[in-house]
Amino acid sequence: TMSRARALLLVLLVFAAQANSSWVTIGETSRDCSLCSRIGFYDRTEYYAFLVTAGLAVYELNANGKTELQILRKEFDTMLDNLPNKAELFEVTMMKFDIENASQGIAQRPNQRGYYSVLRIGIKNDGYATSISKMTKKGTFAPPALNSLSSMQRSFLRNSQRMITDTIINTQEVYDEATNESNKKDTAASDTTCTSPEKNNSQYHQSGYEFCNAYTTTHRKSAY
Repeated sequence: TMSRARALLLVLLVFAAQANSSWVTIGETSRDCSLCSRIGFYDRTEYYAFLVTAGLAVYELNANGKTELQILRKEFDTMLDNLPNKAELFEVTMMKFDIENASQGIAQRPNQRGYYSVLRIGIKNDGYATSISKMTKKGTFAPPALNSLSSMQRSFLRNSQRMITDTIINTQEVYDEATNESNKKDTAASDTTCTSPEKNNSQYHQSGYEFCNAYTTTHRKSAY
């Protein structure tokens, strides 16, 4: 399942990389410059569930004893290493910036800067932005438009939906994220390089598909 999820994502990322280089946030999902938006997700929980399915993120306890999603940047690198032109088209790193003001194209506040995992996607044209901060200085925050991207996104979502559903059903932390209304407010995921085994919870399996159908209908805008 993990290999198939990564294969589906790579197909979409390689297609998106036909556009000029731009940066997207991996864990933070509320802005136009998020990977969540770029690959077609309208719902944070389903996006996070896909990352867990693909082994690109994991839920862990933080220092305060709260469960939160950890972005596994090294796993992103490992996945992209399979591409012969990775250095030209992709880059995974962490950057510090004020996402609120950067998204509005105004001066960033030093005391509001936070660390975010980011992914560069696309062709390095002349004068390409080497960071999100420099991208916003050029007057753009959202990735460039690309013909047929929406069609590729729909295909990706159709092919990954069953895997996402299974992950929501069988992974306690993802299930809690989906069913807990207090988690609907968007926050950036944390970053780490560690891995941990997925926790399966079979007691949710019987009613899980019914829940996911209702959840998708109620909380997710149609991508079609």
